[in-house]
Amino acid sequence: MNHFTKSFDYFKSLLEAGTPFALARFGDGELSILRGEKIRNHEFQYDGERGFMAKIVEAICYQHPDYFVGIGCPCCIGQKDFEWMRDVSCQPTCQLTYNNIFVNSNYKRFMAEIVPILEQKNAIFTGPEEGRQKLPYQFGIEVNQNAWRFAEEYLLELVDLILNESRPRIFLFSAGPLSEYLIHRAHIVAPEHTYIDIGSTLDPLLFGHPTRGYHTEGSPTSNKICYWG
Repeated sequence: MNHFTKSFDYFKSLLEAGTPFALARFGDGELSILRGEKIRNHEFQYDGERGFMAKIVEAICYQHPDYFVGIGCPCCIGQKDFEWMRDVSCQPTCQLTYNNIFVNSNYKRFMAEIVPILEQKNAIFTGPEEGRQKLPYQFGIEVNQNAWRFAEEYLLELVDLILNESRPRIFLFSAGPLSEYLIHRAHIVAPEHTYIDIGSTLDPLLFGHPTRGYHTEGSPTSNKICYWG
């Protein structure tokens, strides 16, 4: 799915039809983890722990017709890193998409077209505690900073939540690199549900202010149409 707008349309159509799928998005943080590099920023820290790196490798390499892997595009991370992520994933081309499929120039459409679907279908949100009070979704699991350190505990909690659902649901994740691990493992357990890494798309609602450039209309990234190559 190498067209930025048409790829967005595809995932929107799946949500509208109630067709289950999983979308795990591997951004800059996941790229560093895949390479065993340490991460130090205001959102999370990763010390190169090999066990979690193995989990992220498994998540990007997991293959299923309903499991989609978002990787960095050449215009955002450069051709070399794009090819590296593509090759490491070993995914068929049809299962690869943009890791920023819901942001940049697609962000306005995400808020106007995808968010109402998620509200209508009563999606379940896993992410920061702020989501419990500020998002119009059922709250699933509260995750803290550096939640990846407790990946197994969070997975057990998620599986318990999933197995208590009597009908297919949409699960949203905003938990940094932990999201990819949870989406991968949850899809193995119960592929009848939909699992989406929504990343920072809802941050302005969660925290009351933009946390990314694309949140602000008129910024360079808010108008950026990404490309594949």
